[in-house]
Amino acid sequence: MTTTSYARNRLHDAIHALTEPTYHNHHPIPARYTQLRDGIANPAISGHHHTPAASMIPAQIDCLKLAILIDSRTAILTRGTPNRPTSTIGRLQQLTTVKWRPQDVEHVEALTTEIQSWVKAIDDLFSPKPVYLKQPCPRCGHTHAHRKSDDGDTIRTPALAITIEHNEQSPMARCQHCHDAWTGPQQLKLLARMLT
Repeated sequence: MTTTSYARNRLHDAIHALTEPTYHNHHPIPARYTQLRDGIANPAISGHHHTPAASMIPAQIDCLKLAILIDSRTAILTRGTPNRPTSTIGRLQQLTTVKWRPQDVEHVEALTTEIQSWVKAIDDLFSPKPVYLKQPCPRCGHTHAHRKSDDGDTIRTPALAITIEHNEQSPMARCQHCHDAWTGPQQLKLLARMLT
């Protein structure tokens, strides 16, 4: 059984991950929620900086939809709290000061799960978009793979995709069909030789 202090600490960590700046190589990175709000006005922030202008609009809409969801849910979650702040970040941070009771543990766990899902959604939204290769995978020979879209539809994509994983510096190639991967400069050079 989860204790109140453990549940409170997990909630605090989830709120911190959403509302506080982070650091990468000693350089501050704005809070995820701040990045999300900035992405509404500046689509380059959302990883769409190398795409045509027309494709930037969906990035802004995705940021706006997620921000509206977070703002409205936070307003509902903090309704009735005394001295409620006017900003979403302030409201979320106020949840860390609530004196939760043992009978609130299940509610606190549900809050934590919801806030963690927002953190993941922002990370997914801002992660670099994959670059797909037309060549067949050198391991399994497939040129295409099928995957589920966010809407639950099955879509067909090229099998080989190059991405930079979140908070990583080196690119990685992965076959979407057999899930074989080539990570780091040396393995990517090997893959390039295999594809030529």
